Amino acid sequence: FQEEQLSSKILDQNIFLKKAFQAVAKENKELKKLKKELEKIAMYDTLSGLLNRLSLFNRLDIEIERAMRAMFPLSGIMLDIDHFKLINDNFGHQCGDLVIREIGERLRNQLRKYDYAGRYGGEEFFIILPNTNLSQAETIGERFRKEIEKSKFICGDEEIAITVSLGISQYRASESREKWIDRADKAMYKAKQMGRNCVCTE
Repeated sequence: FQEEQLSSKILDQNIFLKKAFQAVAKENKELKKLKKELEKIAMYDTLSGLLNRLSLFNRLDIEIERAMRAMFPLSGIMLDIDHFKLINDNFGHQCGDLVIREIGERLRNQLRKYDYAGRYGGEEFFIILPNTNLSQAETIGERFRKEIEKSKFICGDEEIAITVSLGISQYRASESREKWIDRADKAMYKAKQMGRNCVCTE
């Protein structure tokens, strides 16, 4: 009888331990999932789904270092949504948010597997193109422009036409990240001055 009681206690303990291990494993799985979600929130812009500004700058520094070490070209595109203030004024900020989300999705779909795109601020985006010279970047920029121009953007009952202006610069050895971005930004403003919905190089 005592042996039966002992066996029963051991069995109960084993069942308890098994359930405890299962609970810990489940909790660890949930913690890992939560950690991954928090990392995503920390890295990505919640509206566009692209890299946020801080993550974009970190990636720029990494790609600059890689390009200098491997001696391959590195180009960047500054992309700005044309007449974005008018979109917000005429259709509301929810529509503006929708346009940013849609632009982010289209950029992600067009990127090569080793490219990166981030929301630089407001309606501006910066695209990093490793191992890409200025001429190649211009071709890629034109592809982005055409993709967005032909896309349908639906805000409520309204279908609105969206275009973008793009400025492209190739990284120059030893220049700062800020200088490189500034040259792409100036090229983008040149595209604005030329009538928008076009691609300009530095």
